[in-house]
Amino acid sequence: MWWQHLPNPTEIATPLFIVFVIAEMIFIRVTGRGGSFEARDTATSLLMGLGSVVVPTLIGVVFFYAHIQSAYSAFNHAIEPYRLMTIGWSLPALALCFVLDDLRYYWWHRASHRIRWLWADHVNHHSSQHYNLSTALRQPWFGVLALPGVLFIAPMVLIGFPLPMIGFAHGVNLVYQFWIHTETIDRFPRW
Repeated sequence: MWWQHLPNPTEIATPLFIVFVIAEMIFIRVTGRGGSFEARDTATSLLMGLGSVVVPTLIGVVFFYAHIQSAYSAFNHAIEPYRLMTIGWSLPALALCFVLDDLRYYWWHRASHRIRWLWADHVNHHSSQHYNLSTALRQPWFGVLALPGVLFIAPMVLIGFPLPMIGFAHGVNLVYQFWIHTETIDRFPRW
């Protein structure tokens, strides 16, 4: 199926993230406007971003690689009787999935500030003293193991969205979230 080969939006955007972090650094240095950068803080953000890609990949390889297809098939078979409907792939379905994923992400983020288990996974994202694009790269390394986060995805699965669609919409959502982690961009225009 074509949807099984959708690109990971965050993997595609990662080189652009680095380019924009560097561009923001130059912009702040030249104009003196916007946030601020400190070399060690920015290096920490970049290393945390790298770790947020490497560690989950290693966890996936170690625990799931051999069984991922059979586990996905078993999950779909187990959840099938409880789904409200089965939503097929279409642009309107993907747009709705994106909007619902953004709502899900909002509630997950709020819960991550209130529930200690989730906060333990999320606190690193808030560990910088500066608010610039590099801080957006401070993503959790072990989020896949923060099992309560799965509860926030369950309603979308039970509604009937396919897991690959949810994953793709979430990747697009993460790329969007990058832009709201800076003081340099004060606010978007009122279109």
